[in-house]
Amino acid sequence: MTIVRRMQKIVVLLVGAIFVTAGSAYCAGWEYISPARVHSLLNEGSGLWLLDIRGGAAFDRQHIEGAINVPLEELSVKNFPQQKMLVLVDDAIGLKGALDAAVLLSQRGYKKVYILDGGLWKWNSERYPVVGSDDGLDLVTARELRWVIENKVRVKIYDLRDEQEVKKTGTVPGAEAIKGKDLNKRVGNLSVMLKKGEKKGLAAKLDVAPPVVVVLPQGVDPVSVLIRIEKGNTDLRYLDGGYEAWVSEKSTKTVGSCPVCSARKKEAVK
Repeated sequence: MTIVRRMQKIVVLLVGAIFVTAGSAYCAGWEYISPARVHSLLNEGSGLWLLDIRGGAAFDRQHIEGAINVPLEELSVKNFPQQKMLVLVDDAIGLKGALDAAVLLSQRGYKKVYILDGGLWKWNSERYPVVGSDDGLDLVTARELRWVIENKVRVKIYDLRDEQEVKKTGTVPGAEAIKGKDLNKRVGNLSVMLKKGEKKGLAAKLDVAPPVVVVLPQGVDPVSVLIRIEKGNTDLRYLDGGYEAWVSEKSTKTVGSCPVCSARKKEAVK
């Protein structure tokens, strides 16, 4: 092969690499950043903006120290300094709000867009400073859970309803029915399962356990059930409205902000 041919081949490879890199960056347009890194940057006095994209009520109940509340629906009309790191905070399973916000800000031309990896729950689990308190009773709506399942977000779903009821009505796709003669027994069995599967120390940091959603019997007070579940370091939530809410909710498949697609091209900032 002549020198000229070799040079032509190198140029072709370089151009191809540039297009691949550009395509990947365009698909993502943002990166995840770990709570530890954000905490470190805040301590260093770095000029980052923590943008909590949740509603005002959730923000008032609890938020990261130093965060400002900019609900998702207001992001399209807000302007931020281009040179600042914009770190988006959410607390939903799969961080759908933060994903939508990241896509929006990227499309508006912001280059330093980050999503807090693991959201507010992960920040709390690592005991970093917050303002306010949370009762620890988190829910997920049927609409949110459909989005989570359809976009293949990691989640564990357990059905605490009576076995006969589950067989009669069906359950949420992928849910595991917990066996037991009554609700108290099923709650105890679920606690044992969560405790056995709990990872500790370095293993917990390297492989964060997926959130857990429980489907409760109709009419049962979620507080009376969830406070009896030994969840350990698990992001535990209940399906708001139970299975009845699930069957009445229409499909909400999302196009354009799939967390699985983004995750394949993300580069988490540790």
